[in-house]
Amino acid sequence: AALVKEMAQLKYSQEQTHKAVAELHVTPEMYGAIGDGVADDTEAFEKAIADGKTLSLDRNYKVSAITLPKRVVGHGKIEGEVTIAEEGSYIDGVTFKGKINFNARNSRVVNCDFNECAFNLNKWANSFISCYFNKSPIFFEIELSATNNFVNCYFSSANQFLGTPSNLHIT
Repeated sequence: AALVKEMAQLKYSQEQTHKAVAELHVTPEMYGAIGDGVADDTEAFEKAIADGKTLSLDRNYKVSAITLPKRVVGHGKIEGEVTIAEEGSYIDGVTFKGKINFNARNSRVVNCDFNECAFNLNKWANSFISCYFNKSPIFFEIELSATNNFVNCYFSSANQFLGTPSNLHIT
């Protein structure tokens, strides 16, 4: 968004602005996603993810099962089974509903909402910052030396920690 604003101030045409943004980011809509929360957008997600760029989301998407790329930003919602597997992943501003398989290490998840998610946290050294967990039990399948940080996160009363959350830091 900042890049778009900056380019507008430099008097770039709308076409030039979209072209520059497309060089850095990709959206599922660029590959045919409907983004209405009803239609299955799985195929469009797979094509967008294969592009290898930062995935930018701003609509409501329904998927059957996808593995997210290393960088995901925006204010969109994904409903379905989502796997986060790439080490050093960065996810900002996304709302999730469904099954979440968190298989990445050394990742940062910022300003995300997990609503009614089955959340499997399988790796360690991840930071969750300003996230909201609503009716989302978190199951830990991690090593004893694992450290996962939850900073300024909100957990609704329906949440529970299952498994062995050793070295869990919640502030």
